[in-house]
Amino acid sequence: MSFRSAVRRVVIEAFPWLERIGLTASGDLEIKSATSKIELAGGDQAVHRVGDLGTAGTFTSPLAGQLTWTGPDGSAWNITLTSAAPGSPVVIALVPVIGDVGKLLTKATSGSQKVSSG
Repeated sequence: MSFRSAVRRVVIEAFPWLERIGLTASGDLEIKSATSKIELAGGDQAVHRVGDLGTAGTFTSPLAGQLTWTGPDGSAWNITLTSAAPGSPVVIALVPVIGDVGKLLTKATSGSQKVSSG
């Protein structure tokens, strides 16, 4: 065993995550895939990938004739429906065709300009 490989072995045992870092044939920094989450120092903003799902809030119907939207930040607003004929009830039914009742989803169509994976 050479001195270089002995030192490498000791360093990798102490810092196993270093084994995933290297250079590509063109000299670019490469971080190989890992079995656990990789955290980058200095980043306080979340990064999303194209196609990641999010939430746009939820619709509910708490009272007859009332539709309530609750946003992911807790904000809410109501749509109140009134019958054209006085005394006739207005009924709102939230019936799912596919998915969860009243849940609105978003899908990212763009991603970070600085971070990529894959």
